[in-house]
Amino acid sequence: PGQTTDSAAGDPQLSGQLVQEKQDKGLSELGEPSDRFGDDKGVDDMADLAGGNDDEDDEDDGPIDKTKKDRRMLSNRESARRSRRRKQAQLNDLQRQVTELKVENATLQKRLAEAGRRYSTATAA
Repeated sequence: PGQTTDSAAGDPQLSGQLVQEKQDKGLSELGEPSDRFGDDKGVDDMADLAGGNDDEDDEDDGPIDKTKKDRRMLSNRESARRSRRRKQAQLNDLQRQVTELKVENATLQKRLAEAGRRYSTATAA
């Protein structure tokens, strides 16, 4: 364990370059696909990465725990994706309401100005 057949293993600079090249290609240090930008990371995933999640079953005791963790991570990502979509829909709805209210405000201001002119004309006569 711990030994690699990589010729760069003895040279920290070459090893660092290989890691950077893999990251640039969207791969983890192990050569597996990784999420380069973290866009799909949920709050619970970030807590796991920061060590802030106190779940006892986070220990890697075997493939069953890994599968449970993978399912939980996928569930968290989907939940975060749904949350972002809901937030975007709410933002779109608010923007639509702003547009409608601006139109209504302009209409009411015109009516008020016209009523003010008619009042001025009526009181001057």
